[in-house]
Amino acid sequence: VGADWIIYPERDMGERVANQLLSPNMLNYIELSKEYNIEEILIPPRMAEKSLRELDIRAKYNISAIAIVREGDIIISPSPDQIIHKEDLLVVIGDKENLARFSNIE
Repeated sequence: VGADWIIYPERDMGERVANQLLSPNMLNYIELSKEYNIEEILIPPRMAEKSLRELDIRAKYNISAIAIVREGDIIISPSPDQIIHKEDLLVVIGDKENLARFSNIE
């Protein structure tokens, strides 16, 4: 048939649903490899109105913020002084274990 790629929609959707159940603040993700993801995470209320520098997620969780989604706009490569607001989504990259730890913060 010449197929180069096999898609298993039930398995893929099952994995996606399981990941979202385990990490309720994670809204979407892209699997880069077995160990690394890019994830879109809803900011916990206690992190709102603080700068990326104050949150220091790279040092505390070993993940990096690569974008902020705010009211439909995307701020790519935000500066350390960028303030995170209550309704913002943070796009982060890192290994799955650290991302899970960060996305389960209350």
